[in-house]
Amino acid sequence: ERKIIVKSSYYVHNQWPDVEKEVDKGNWGAFTGAIAAAMFEKAYPNVKIQPVQWKMWGPKAGERLRAALAAGTAPSFYACVYSELGGPQGMINEGLMADITDLVNKWDQRDYIARVVWQAGWRGDRCYGIPHRLSSYLFIAYRKDWFKEAGIFNSKGMPAPEKDWNWSDFQEIAKKLTNPKVKHWGTALAAVPADGFRYISHSFGAPMMMPDKSGKYTWRAAFNLPVTARILEMYKNMVWKDKTAITGGSWGFSDSRNAFRASQVGMSIYNLNDATGWLGLHRIEPKEKAWEELVGIAPLPRGPEGVRVPVVVPFIFGINPTQTPEEIEATFNWMTYLFAGPYTAIEHLILGYSYTHPEFAPGWIKDRPTGWSNNRIPYRIDLGAIVYDPKTHKPVHYTMDPYQGLPDDFRETIQLVESEPVKPVVNEYDMWEPNVIAFNTALQAAISKVLTDPNADPKTELDKAANVANKTALNVKLKGVTTENMKNYYTALGDFYKKNFPKYYEEVYKELFEKYYKVW
Repeated sequence: ERKIIVKSSYYVHNQWPDVEKEVDKGNWGAFTGAIAAAMFEKAYPNVKIQPVQWKMWGPKAGERLRAALAAGTAPSFYACVYSELGGPQGMINEGLMADITDLVNKWDQRDYIARVVWQAGWRGDRCYGIPHRLSSYLFIAYRKDWFKEAGIFNSKGMPAPEKDWNWSDFQEIAKKLTNPKVKHWGTALAAVPADGFRYISHSFGAPMMMPDKSGKYTWRAAFNLPVTARILEMYKNMVWKDKTAITGGSWGFSDSRNAFRASQVGMSIYNLNDATGWLGLHRIEPKEKAWEELVGIAPLPRGPEGVRVPVVVPFIFGINPTQTPEEIEATFNWMTYLFAGPYTAIEHLILGYSYTHPEFAPGWIKDRPTGWSNNRIPYRIDLGAIVYDPKTHKPVHYTMDPYQGLPDDFRETIQLVESEPVKPVVNEYDMWEPNVIAFNTALQAAISKVLTDPNADPKTELDKAANVANKTALNVKLKGVTTENMKNYYTALGDFYKKNFPKYYEEVYKELFEKYYKVW
């Protein structure tokens, strides 16, 4: 008799699970998801959560989604991270995400989610997606035992980098950690899909795109400018001169992390969920010691002029726009229930109880080499998932302390990164990068060449890649983007750097502004 159907492929399986069997397997998604659906339906008696089978991940997932939307078979909500669709901004362009601004503006959790965590889901003042709780800040994970063995200590006497370190410090530390005799290197560098390079570009104040002065196109590639080329010069030096970094021409973000987990490198870029999600669960080879015993996290290093801003791996979910307004609202309510609502409490209660009551714990917990402390649960949530009471502005009683069970150094680093200034992004000014996958493909060709050929010149390869990007990804005049948009964005960006990083503003930004950015 329920009138509104929400087709959910997330957390809910096709039928009520065999609880005992699922608990023993550790399949909490089936167990807690079913409970959440039942509770949600009780709270919203006119809505039915209908489990559907949907392959949300894997090769060509974005293309499958586009086809399903056209055929009317897509689920009610889905991830919007597919590079072949241009990520959230590309999907907004294609009308693949419903405009949920009015719903978001009434959402009592809106103001408690850091804008940097979900800015990829916004276009100007309109919102098209909300962050899943795996949205995650980036850090440098490092081996505390390697630092100690190499005699690297910060001002507090801890085997760790200084909180205010820079990329020059990073390179020097990598030299001290490198010992080919025992197959230890400082770090690992990725080329595909150019994400690592683009993450680092934020601290260099290095632009990926710049306005087209001719007006024929909206953007031209900027990753071959001198300020950006410095990053690839650093890559080349670490691989071929200092020999402190290992790499592969087709290495991706996960490859560099795998090298860290395999005890091949002493530092690696990690997102928050992965770096902290291993606490209490993972053993480090070959010493077979607990993750938290050997691993620490540090903020990303500052750039040459002192720039450092929070960098986030966006994990945005959007709503099927082919639904009725009532279905869209019901879907929004279900999504927020899962990502920043009672589901979080359900999962915490179930998981927390299992860790403190071994007889209830699933096999994968019982079989681990060491036990858990009574107050530790996996830190698998980002601050975007913590539910706040709008009256008191404090976490509600059923949501555990987001930092519970974390080592002190993890907690301090996370809080430091959260407090850093967030710079403006183009989509907040009604602009966007037109084709992420083609753009990254052009850029990663230059990175791969330099990482695999000692004779490759970074500036030459970036010039080639910029030419390709201009002929492919950026070969378009974006409808509705005006010079006024450009003026507003680059003025705001300049104000941001002038206030927070005056050295960069004076030495770099002012020249970029006059020479490349100002088209009005």
